[in-house]
Amino acid sequence: MIALLPLPNSLFDSNLNSEDLYAHIYSYFSFHLEKEGYGKIEGFDYQELVDLESLAEFEKFYMPINIIAAHLYGLIRGIDVVVYAYLCYIAFESDNSTIKPNIGEIAMKTKIKKTEIRNSINNLVSLKILIHSSNSGYYSIIELKHPTIIFKTEALMRDMKKRRKTML
Repeated sequence: MIALLPLPNSLFDSNLNSEDLYAHIYSYFSFHLEKEGYGKIEGFDYQELVDLESLAEFEKFYMPINIIAAHLYGLIRGIDVVVYAYLCYIAFESDNSTIKPNIGEIAMKTKIKKTEIRNSINNLVSLKILIHSSNSGYYSIIELKHPTIIFKTEALMRDMKKRRKTML
C-alpha cells in the first residue's frame, strides 16, 4: 500500500525558503503519523511551525510518504523532498501523474537554485522515484499513476483500523 501525505495547496504560496518548506513538510508528516496512530516522533514538536489542526479546512494535494523515508535513510536531501513535493503539487493540479517541470517556476516557489532543481530531478530519476516519460522533458510519478486505487486502498485500511479498535 502506498501511503499519501496530505499537504495544503497553499504550501508553496508562503514565500518560504527550501529549509522552511522542508520543516513544514516534515511537520505535516509528523502530524500525519501521530494522527494515524503510529505515535509521536521523539524530539520534534510539529505544532511550533504550523497550525495542523486546521489542515482539514485547506484544499490539499498528496505526496507519497516514501520520499520522507528516503530522506530519513539518507538516500536524498531535504531539497529533493521539497522539489518532489512541488512536482506532486503540479501533478495534482493538472490531474496527471506525468508532468513537465518548469524549472523557473519551481525556483521561484521554493527559493532553490535552478541547478539544484535539475540536480534534484536527476537524483530522483536515478533512484527511480521519478521516471522519464516517453515525451521529452516529461516525468512520471509512479505512485500517483492510479490515484483512485490509492485512495480506495487508504480508505479500506482506515476502515479496517477502526473495526480492529472496536473489536478490542
